[in-house]
Amino acid sequence: AQDYLVKSEVNQNWIIRSVQHAIARGAARKAETALPAKAEVKPRQLIDVSNAGAVCVVRILETRLLDAGDVALVGEKLLRLVDTGCRKLLLSFSGVDYVSNGALSALVAVRRKMLLANGVLRLANLSASVYEHMSCRQFHKLFDIRDDEESALISFQNRQEPARD
Repeated sequence: AQDYLVKSEVNQNWIIRSVQHAIARGAARKAETALPAKAEVKPRQLIDVSNAGAVCVVRILETRLLDAGDVALVGEKLLRLVDTGCRKLLLSFSGVDYVSNGALSALVAVRRKMLLANGVLRLANLSASVYEHMSCRQFHKLFDIRDDEESALISFQNRQEPARD
């Protein structure tokens, strides 16, 4: 029986050393195939923010606002703009083909925050498919939608406020 215990201890030590070696070998392989350093990885730019006088102009750079992570990030950035004092916000959807229901929800949250801050939100350059998607859900009644950025900017100057329901 004592001989058996000695052999099982040897086996246990051998198994422990084998596992430690496998872990070390796996860590070395992982380090060899690791992605470049975080500083080298450039995050995808989802929106472009500029100012036209007192109006914050935000251009959506994605063609499809579908990914939940992207929608959340865009929503956070828009809400942060309102928090930092933007009271006239123009969202340009030039080049956007599709907007998910999550993106529409984010737009409603931005609209609500703008209303609470006594701000004005306008949308421009909606493609036919995006406008149809919004109108199917009656969201076109919530937002002041303009054909293009130029007419939207002029409407800010003329202080044309949409009816608030």
